[in-house]
Amino acid sequence: MENQPLPVRDMWIDREETSEALPVATIPGEFLAELLKCAIVDYKEDECHRIITQQIPLGPLSVWYQKVHPKKDMKLRPQTPFRNLILHFMMGSDVIALIKEDRPVLLGSGFMDLFNLTSYPNEAPLQKDQDFTSFHLNIQPKKVKELVKMYPEVAWLKDKKVMQTNGQVNMDSQLINDVCLMAIRDIITCRYIGDAAHFYLLRQSVNILAVFHKLMDKPAHGLSENNLQKINECFSFLKMYYVGQHSVKQLAAMFGINARVLHEGFEAVFGCTPGQFQFDRRMWLAYKAMMETKASFETIAELSGFKSARSFRISFRRYYKCDPVWLVRAQ
Repeated sequence: MENQPLPVRDMWIDREETSEALPVATIPGEFLAELLKCAIVDYKEDECHRIITQQIPLGPLSVWYQKVHPKKDMKLRPQTPFRNLILHFMMGSDVIALIKEDRPVLLGSGFMDLFNLTSYPNEAPLQKDQDFTSFHLNIQPKKVKELVKMYPEVAWLKDKKVMQTNGQVNMDSQLINDVCLMAIRDIITCRYIGDAAHFYLLRQSVNILAVFHKLMDKPAHGLSENNLQKINECFSFLKMYYVGQHSVKQLAAMFGINARVLHEGFEAVFGCTPGQFQFDRRMWLAYKAMMETKASFETIAELSGFKSARSFRISFRRYYKCDPVWLVRAQ
């Protein structure tokens, strides 16, 4: 007796037009705690599977967070109606996807990959109860210019290799490092709405793109086990004490490592320099303080390590592309 073909289900991983969010009452209670206030939510369930999709349109790019629970062995067919640059993060178990011409691509658990595809992986076999949790940033090529104008640090997206590839852009999958994980966590735990969510999430998305570029197709860092351990210890320290604005020289002395090795090794492992990581976290802290407290700009500036309210406002405007005074008043 011949094997029966596996059931196939479509999953949109981008849309021509955004749709209205589903009423909360239509979504199972187990998902409610995970829903983003600013997301467009779609939920589908049948005898084969259930899918919950959260989409956050952010002008030149969009954030997607999707979970699929297969109730039986099946094939998932992700679809997009137009060409997309998609930076994909596999947060669940490994999935083998078949893209154009049935070329298999491993979407490895804990790895990130950049795709330039007219049709996202055409088919992905899933096993019953497999954990399919996917996070991705989508950018239509026609919107790259707009994004780069706002954030010059992602000018690499205009590179011919990125724009002309049809399929997987990076030669090797990249581990989702701790900096990207922190930014993804900040996105999927965001409880802001409206403009407060827009500027915050767009900045976090750009940071992820910048980190990925630093890591993409780079050779192995070549650090000794001892130096790698010290760099990781430095990172753990800066996650807690980033407001102090510690110089590389100070950090090198603190952890007993050569300053150049620390600077270059930190960037190779985490996709940003120690100084950039500290600044990103200071700006993250400042944004949260603005949105979640009634503190003055002077207090927020001091809290996030700026010398004055004026220098804080200038940095905030450049970083988030909006004026902090306007943002507070718009709440």
